[in-house]
Amino acid sequence: MTALITFDRLPPAALDSPAPERCIGTPPQRSTWSVYQGDGGEVDCGLWSCQPGAWRIAFHAHRHEFFHVLEGRIRITDAAGDAKEFGPGDACHPRRFQGRVRRTGGRAQVLRNDRPGIIGPSPTRNKP
Repeated sequence: MTALITFDRLPPAALDSPAPERCIGTPPQRSTWSVYQGDGGEVDCGLWSCQPGAWRIAFHAHRHEFFHVLEGRIRITDAAGDAKEFGPGDACHPRRFQGRVRRTGGRAQVLRNDRPGIIGPSPTRNKP
């Protein structure tokens, strides 16, 4: 079954932090396990984990993200100030999101772009 992509054998984690100018408080360390990249750089899926922390974020106009929270809590607050919190079992698709993110815990994620090349092998994917 070579076409079946599983998450049972993870690659080494890529470590990063949000840019200090985007952080609200101390920059948290993030770990990303990119399990699959395809479609000419348009799709990237894997697992993600983060130390507690918060930062401002602005997705590219062509960026779509789907995430499913596995553990911990994720709170997103949009540019208008509306907030929503997600916990284990919750899923979300914040398309073209701009606002603040406060995260602790981990999630499964799939990133998709309408244009190739915006998502690459770098784990620092949400730089504007």
